[in-house]
Amino acid sequence: MAYIDVSINQGLGGFLTLMLKISKKTEYALMAIKFMASLGPEKKTSAREICQYFNIPFDPTAKVLQILHHHEIVVSTQGVKGGYILAKPLDQVSYFDLHHMIEGKKEDWTICHNTKGVCDHFTNCQIQDPLFHLDELIQGFLKNINLKELLLTQERTLKS
Repeated sequence: MAYIDVSINQGLGGFLTLMLKISKKTEYALMAIKFMASLGPEKKTSAREICQYFNIPFDPTAKVLQILHHHEIVVSTQGVKGGYILAKPLDQVSYFDLHHMIEGKKEDWTICHNTKGVCDHFTNCQIQDPLFHLDELIQGFLKNINLKELLLTQERTLKS
């Protein structure tokens, strides 16, 4: 699981900074898509090649590739000369869309739920509206980031 800090410009000089959690499945999808993009539009790759390149497990990566194929992000060709290639331009797929393809659609009510069910304070909660507003801001932000912008921009150096 990866965590990143996200800053959202709220206008009038105000920024909202929060932490975004990215699941392993979504990480594998991003890795696979970036790897395929680096190969160019005609070169096919296999799930095994992607896994070996990144040293990631085969089964979840293969499952993610099947999901991407189902949503027509990649094309899969069977056989000895088979493999995966990107089917859709990356600037036509948002991070929000990719996340929902991989993780499934999240319902709004999950904001006030946890693994044990509804929040204990749900009926008297004073921050439901701000939480729903925050969710809308985050969704809007993630809908405006396409995969080309996210994956194919200049490499960043890690801060020490």
